[in-house]
Amino acid sequence: MGKLDVQVMRHMTKDDYRVLTAVEMGMRNHHAVPVPLIVSIAGLRHGGAAKFLNTLLRFKLVYHDCAKYDGYRLTWMGYDVLALNVFCRRGSVDSVGRKIGEGKESDVFEGYRNSDGRRVVIKLHRLGKTSFKRVKDTRDYLEGRSSAGNWLNMSRLAAKREWDFLNCLHDDGAFRVPEPLDQNRHGVVMSLAPGLPLYQLGAEGCLADPATVLDDCVNVSRLLARRGLIHCDLNEFNLIVDSPTSTVTLIDFPQMISTKHPNASFYFERDLKGLVKFFTMKLKYEISPEDVADILSLDNALRGDEEATPARLDVATKASGYDGTQPDKRRGKGKYEDGEGAEGGGADDDDDEGEAGDPEADEDETEDETEDETAGDSEDEPDAAALRAEFLAMARRDAPADDEPAPAPMRETFFDDEPEGEAAERRQAADVCTRKLRRERSKQTAKRANHNGAGASRNFSKTRTGHGKIRHKDHIFDSL
Repeated sequence: MGKLDVQVMRHMTKDDYRVLTAVEMGMRNHHAVPVPLIVSIAGLRHGGAAKFLNTLLRFKLVYHDCAKYDGYRLTWMGYDVLALNVFCRRGSVDSVGRKIGEGKESDVFEGYRNSDGRRVVIKLHRLGKTSFKRVKDTRDYLEGRSSAGNWLNMSRLAAKREWDFLNCLHDDGAFRVPEPLDQNRHGVVMSLAPGLPLYQLGAEGCLADPATVLDDCVNVSRLLARRGLIHCDLNEFNLIVDSPTSTVTLIDFPQMISTKHPNASFYFERDLKGLVKFFTMKLKYEISPEDVADILSLDNALRGDEEATPARLDVATKASGYDGTQPDKRRGKGKYEDGEGAEGGGADDDDDEGEAGDPEADEDETEDETEDETAGDSEDEPDAAALRAEFLAMARRDAPADDEPAPAPMRETFFDDEPEGEAAERRQAADVCTRKLRRERSKQTAKRANHNGAGASRNFSKTRTGHGKIRHKDHIFDSL
């Protein structure tokens, strides 16, 4: 995955960010974005991007892939830099500190912002790590799409999903969760929860009142169940405990499912079994069998105050299984109806920490919601004009608020309020670049076909001349 080095951002210019964003936009339709398309999307005044691509390559923000054609693709560090640049421009983060956590699908860093002097948490999702590559099969992020394109886009979908859950739980007011501050691409900025993770307090005597902490953990799971949600990863790694007050803060939400999910009881019991095992084996806290049976029962958790029925957050967030079906991750359709499903179908059962299926909300094809996408499965030729328009929309979206001092624009052509004649010339130039790219691809295809023996028959057997140079036999015969 590479190490995050924010020092490179000090040496990057606006042109570098423009070219890096152009590579991101081009990865919708390409595994490696051709250089002419990068130049067309970036819209640099002088038309060249070689200097900036060399800078990005030196900083390891892009990868040069010339296996089939000359192209570039975004690296994890390049995606991190794009997200952090937006956070800095919005004022959400002003500096990045040490790494405070690392999981199978994310890296967590400590940050600081000068506006209010707060320490914040920056969570960067990194789906596709070696320990968690089955996310496409175990979570229904795809929502009917045949492919998500690449791991960068999957991480963006996971971050957006966590942002939705975090906002709903924070607005509900019944849960102690971090305050959501900002989200962009695969990054989420939230407030820093007081205390330490529960696993760091896993020695006998570390907790002053383990009974209170256990009650709070069980109450959190029951409050979630009464609002239609199951955490599916409620363990000692995702519970922050403040030792002086014994208060518990809940974190990590992308894998949450609905209580209407066919396998809801299985995941609820798995969460609570892990907590009971931690308290009994690590903290040496004795729990009676009757209390264990009461804790593990989802029916007991759903028996709440009938007079005050809370709103169902699973419907508001469209959590996995909120309609009573277990979605088919690849096709976006219900596999099992009315709770008749195979056990473990909505979660990654082979995962040590255990997480369950989690859907990605319906992707509305609007300009505001598609501007941060980095990949797709379209087979059509890229439309440089359309990508250019979305590039401009992204710039406006990532810009600071009106009441904040906005940085001076890099170029006048950065905005799309140019005269109609110039806009027509730019679209014409983009079409010319696309046609040139098609012709170049045709030439390369024909060249490979001729080399492989297609077309006119040629003798490709080779021989070595007296001075050691290998030449084709037909060339040798011509020279005789």
